[in-house]
Amino acid sequence: MKANGGEGHKYSIVKPGAEVKEGEGLPHICSFDEPFCLQPFPNEKLNNFYDMLCRAERLYPEGNSLGHRSQNINGELGDFEFITYKELKKKVLGLGSSFHHLGLKFGDHIGIFSKNSPQWLIVHLAISSQGMVSVPVYESLGPDSVEFIVNHSDMRLLCISSENLGKVLESKEKFPKLEKIVLMDRENLDNNGLPDNVLDIEQLISDGHQSEVVHPGTLDDIFVIMYTSGTTGKPKGVMLPNKAFVCEVAGILRVIEHYNISLNNHDVTMSYLPLAHIFEQALEAVTICCGAQLGYYSGDIKNLTDDFKALKPTFLIGVPRVFSRIEQGVKKQVANASFLKRSMFHFAYQRQLQRVNQGSRSWLMDKLVFSKIKAAAFPRLRFMVSGSAPLSASTHNFLKVCFIVPILQGYGLTETTAGVTICGPDNPAGCVGGLLPVAEIKLKDIPEMNYTSKDSVAPKGEICVKGPVVFIGYYKDEQATKEAFDEDGYFCTGDVGMWNEDGTLSIIDRKKNLFKLAQGEYISPEYLEQQYAACKFIEQIWIYGSSEESELVAVVHPNQQKSEQWAEENQKASDFKELCKDKDFRKTVLEDMKKVAKSKSLKGYEVVKNIYLEPEAFSVENDLMTPTMKLKRPALSKKYQKEVERMYEELHKSRK
Repeated sequence: MKANGGEGHKYSIVKPGAEVKEGEGLPHICSFDEPFCLQPFPNEKLNNFYDMLCRAERLYPEGNSLGHRSQNINGELGDFEFITYKELKKKVLGLGSSFHHLGLKFGDHIGIFSKNSPQWLIVHLAISSQGMVSVPVYESLGPDSVEFIVNHSDMRLLCISSENLGKVLESKEKFPKLEKIVLMDRENLDNNGLPDNVLDIEQLISDGHQSEVVHPGTLDDIFVIMYTSGTTGKPKGVMLPNKAFVCEVAGILRVIEHYNISLNNHDVTMSYLPLAHIFEQALEAVTICCGAQLGYYSGDIKNLTDDFKALKPTFLIGVPRVFSRIEQGVKKQVANASFLKRSMFHFAYQRQLQRVNQGSRSWLMDKLVFSKIKAAAFPRLRFMVSGSAPLSASTHNFLKVCFIVPILQGYGLTETTAGVTICGPDNPAGCVGGLLPVAEIKLKDIPEMNYTSKDSVAPKGEICVKGPVVFIGYYKDEQATKEAFDEDGYFCTGDVGMWNEDGTLSIIDRKKNLFKLAQGEYISPEYLEQQYAACKFIEQIWIYGSSEESELVAVVHPNQQKSEQWAEENQKASDFKELCKDKDFRKTVLEDMKKVAKSKSLKGYEVVKNIYLEPEAFSVENDLMTPTMKLKRPALSKKYQKEVERMYEELHKSRK
């Protein structure tokens, strides 16, 4: 089935028979398939993740499944080494059986606290084989959140990597309900024996084969409790049933089939995004379900480029920050090339971008320029998938042009088992595309923000989702669950969307982060941050305002490449940290932001009047972003309190 966005083509359609309801728009559903695809393959019933593994093992018993890079005594990384699907299923059966023999029952909760590794997925699959519940723990959440998740989830057993073992053993009195710990590796441990309550995963796998037990869950049983990182407050445990994962896998497979893409055992991808993130879990489930190969990164993000070179993936899963780094890497190589090559690239890029936006490509430009870029970086690449946060239109276009492959971008939340919409190769950059066949979406009016379904230009409102991929509630939190759904059973996301004329959806704002300025005007910082992202000097931006001030200020992490280029042109210090302190550079960035504000037709009170340049990026590691790459606004307010006060002092003085 070929996607063809001809004139009048709609990527989402109004649900037939839907009734008009005051204060909200009509629900939309998928345009190219049935509204809900409940099974990935015709005439095959899959009930859970373990069933997906069984299918892959039946089709490709001797095919590669999970792989990792070996390391020699000098610490040098070698090639990827894979186990077969037959070997993977045997390990899963052994471990799952041992869980049962340890006294764990159907529905019991088992935690996973580790970086991505083959063992992570083996544990996840073993849990599924026994109808137990997987509780992933984010490594980057910090000790307080880890303690909260372990205790709040009532987990009886925790599977843990050696690097995290000490953190738990030192505070074992804080985990009264935790009965056993399973060590997933011995890489950072000496040869001494393990404590009594710590079991070795390899021994459990071996012991389990003596008496194998399989008791997987039904579609309605809970498979995962995913704790959302949240920008404020304690994490909430999102309960996701097996049917949500099965339906999500089915929806993703239908859409890639729609774009003439298929997956089998010849396909390879890299696992490096946190597996405690629903986006990575969903896409690894797709990979296993199709019998494709998963290579796990070496554990250090600094080695990721080398890992990619060793694995040569055929499809790439990433988040905007990763794709932005890939873009910057290509641009840096171009900048260091000869004048002739630079000129050829820029000429070819503009010509090809024009063709791509018209739905075609110049084979000559590809042969002369872009095929060489692709061959150097990802020679076997067939398509890319971006998720977790919006991919900028400029990066989206850059990837399309330079790597000659389809780019898919999903929108979804933990509560919707990852993606509910998909921006396909024939969609314009900057939107999140049409609906997957996994859910329906309606937009509810937000009068206080002037977003309504009756908008004369395009219907706007809060995105509300209903369907089999939507979670069934927050664990042990009836009040939060009740508040999350409306009277018709739709999950209210807090994201503000807009239906485009072609049926695609655009994310334009966030409902919860509204604040009021001193003059009474409401400001949506996330909307403005999206607009200012068009400034060539901005890599990241956090906008601040308060009811005591009439103007906005911002903390900006500049694009290092653009900044250093400016420094060279203006004979300034090339050191990035020193450049961020330069008054002339700060003035240049602010002026460029004002030009962007004018081009975007922002109102006077939406124009940022002062900025602070921060050389360090906002990240999960410095606790300024959630693992799903959202800004942690309370943490940013606390960290930059002095800088905010200083910016306002400067503005007050300038008005005197």
